[in-house]
Amino acid sequence: MHTPVGAPAHCNSSGRVRGPAPHHLETSPELAALVGEYELTTDLQQLARRITSLIDEQRGLLAPVRRCVEQAAHQAEGHPDAWLREAGHRLEWAARRLHTLQQDLEAATGVLAAGASPGGGMPARPGQAATPPPSAPCLRHR
Repeated sequence: MHTPVGAPAHCNSSGRVRGPAPHHLETSPELAALVGEYELTTDLQQLARRITSLIDEQRGLLAPVRRCVEQAAHQAEGHPDAWLREAGHRLEWAARRLHTLQQDLEAATGVLAAGASPGGGMPARPGQAATPPPSAPCLRHR
């Protein structure tokens, strides 16, 4: 069994320990080392807040990366060299995947931020998650 890190144990009515609280991650020794090294937390609501700050469209770190990739793609698309146009198409595809990743992270952190449901089980599922990207990029032909 994995060791819960920083997670209070739940007790059932007889006082027996049932494992970590539902709002904490149960971690392996490897994950526990990463948690300590990078000063992370196993509290799911705190993790949700941290991830939300990273994916925020206005102030997060992921959105500017995506915009930079989009800009590079746009510049390369109009280049006369075919290999640069192809690189532009690949960058455009990468930017789409980054955007989908942002949407998926937003949906997942919404569930984490909500915490456990009143019945003590898993949180209720939110609406439909972001649509997964197609299996192959759609390249525009000029």
